[in-house]
Amino acid sequence: KTVARSLYAVPPQFQEDWLNLWADSRGDDYRFVYMGPAGTWTAMHHDVLYSYSWSVNVVGYKRWYLFPPGTEDLLMHKGSLVPDSRERACGAYPPLIQQAVKAARGRSVIIDQGPGEALFVPSGWHHQVHNVTDCISINHNWTNGVGIEHVWGFLEHQLRQVEVQLDEFRPGPNHPLAFEGMRAWHDHCQLVLA
Repeated sequence: KTVARSLYAVPPQFQEDWLNLWADSRGDDYRFVYMGPAGTWTAMHHDVLYSYSWSVNVVGYKRWYLFPPGTEDLLMHKGSLVPDSRERACGAYPPLIQQAVKAARGRSVIIDQGPGEALFVPSGWHHQVHNVTDCISINHNWTNGVGIEHVWGFLEHQLRQVEVQLDEFRPGPNHPLAFEGMRAWHDHCQLVLA
């Protein structure tokens, strides 16, 4: 981390970073250098913990396909996000999914990012990224006082999902491994989420 901090400065707009302040205290971080040859790409996703992200290309060109919140249901197939929303990839999907993805594309934003250009990705925006040329980029996931509401909402939703998934395995009240009340059960689910 010390070497990385000596190689570049975080743009001032992104310096209030609660996510990495917390992660640093745990010996981790959400700062990345991505390198990839032309033609490589990341599949459709949202950023970790519904955080913001920023990306600066050091070398090369990327094409970003960004989908605003509310389009994610249109990007689903068999319970997961479609990996590739581009028109040429959609022929592999069933006709109803093709129509839904096309509708989502109609609301999307496509951005070409060149060397030295910074891109901010708002919380909850699903996206896929393609390396048009060989690329190196510096990317951070981050949040601040404005974005923490999105991160907190995402964590609450994930906790509810853990509770639902584990409920069928919860020991009954007379079982020797039974939890001592709902608070203990809730604490256990939070541990699984962590």
